[in-house]
Amino acid sequence: MKIVFLCAVSIFLISCTDNSVLKNIDPENSSTSPLAIPEATTLSEDIPKASEWVVKYFAQDSIILDYSIKSIKHLDNFIEKNSENGKAKDSSKLSSDLGYKLFAIGSYVGQVIIKGSSGSKWVTDDSDPNGEVNIEIQMKDGTKMWPVQEVLKDIKMAMKTTFTVMYT
Repeated sequence: MKIVFLCAVSIFLISCTDNSVLKNIDPENSSTSPLAIPEATTLSEDIPKASEWVVKYFAQDSIILDYSIKSIKHLDNFIEKNSENGKAKDSSKLSSDLGYKLFAIGSYVGQVIIKGSSGSKWVTDDSDPNGEVNIEIQMKDGTKMWPVQEVLKDIKMAMKTTFTVMYT
């Protein structure tokens, strides 16, 4: 079995999201927004909601995310533009609701992978306190991927590897 190991950056997640990605939401900002962050349910239900939220969020800037591999470059550009030295830039689009946005971006990346890979599926564990970070894609051949961890690594480690390169 081939396993793709992606470094977990749980320390970063805990430091910026009070140990829960989906609960770190600014209610004033989110409840009045036309893009209100969906209420958390199970991870299996949250993933497609978060992915669609990202599509709508990017559409506000006339950026079309169509679940193609090519659309992932927009996520790379977004993260590069809005983060620096392992953190969200002040007053950037990542400076509020960071945890949810990272989960949503990872969910979108995962949905792209699943839509493009026959037999792949999400594996979630709602009992895991870091379940949002540890959502996993299992490919038909047994390969495993952790897209939210990759998003965190992309920001925290300032990696030159992009989603586009990793998943194409």
